[in-house]
Amino acid sequence: MSERCNVLLIDDDENDRFLFAAALNETQLDVHLAEALDGHKGMHHLLTESPQPDAVFLDLKLPGLGGLDTLERIRSHPELDALTVFVLTASQSPEDVGRARLLGADGVYKKPCHYNDLVMLLQTVLGPMCNRPCADCHGKSYDR
Repeated sequence: MSERCNVLLIDDDENDRFLFAAALNETQLDVHLAEALDGHKGMHHLLTESPQPDAVFLDLKLPGLGGLDTLERIRSHPELDALTVFVLTASQSPEDVGRARLLGADGVYKKPCHYNDLVMLLQTVLGPMCNRPCADCHGKSYDR
């Protein structure tokens, strides 16, 4: 049996957090979800909580410390730079996507418009990390 995966979601939108948690539950992966409402709280969580998350899902449009600045801080911190960070954003800006990749995001995904797409995305990216292959993920791809 694999150990439980730890995921940190940094997103200020209550509806997006609710849908993410519901979709994560539907994957049937053994995942513990922590949430932070902005970049400052996300950094605080990363620097003070144990264990470190196996993956961070980061929105770009955040109040206070924005997503790109948060990603830059994660990548410049010696204790955090190896974390797996996925950007999950509604931003349509090619500049935002390009900068996120340049700053070292492990994946950049547009927030899926449909709940089932979010479930499939989470199965695809977290399934291998959680040592539980996803039986239904074959052939589905996402814009990165």
